[in-house]
Amino acid sequence: MNLRITLFALAAVLLAGHASHAGTPLTSPATPGGLPFCVADLAAPALPSFAPSALPMSLSIPPCGACSLSNCIGFKPGQICGIGGGGQYKFCADIGTCPQDGRIQCSCQTGPPF
Repeated sequence: MNLRITLFALAAVLLAGHASHAGTPLTSPATPGGLPFCVADLAAPALPSFAPSALPMSLSIPPCGACSLSNCIGFKPGQICGIGGGGQYKFCADIGTCPQDGRIQCSCQTGPPF
């Protein structure tokens, strides 16, 4: 009970102190522009730009050629071409160059694509 009375008295004192300052203006007439000295003295600093510069064009990887396995023709190396045993993804892997069209020869394999 004694703790409640102490906390209530503390809250009343804090509220009374806050209410007594409610009528005071935030500006000081002695400073130019009517701004408090701490705000008037602060100028916005020039911050460095953290915006990323233009990214280079992405690498243009040609699609797999005509001599690739049927599920990789037209896909790019690294794209998913199927699901193997145990639910493991298969990827089109680069295994050489197609003699017919000079594009990449791909095979659908499990494991890392590159």
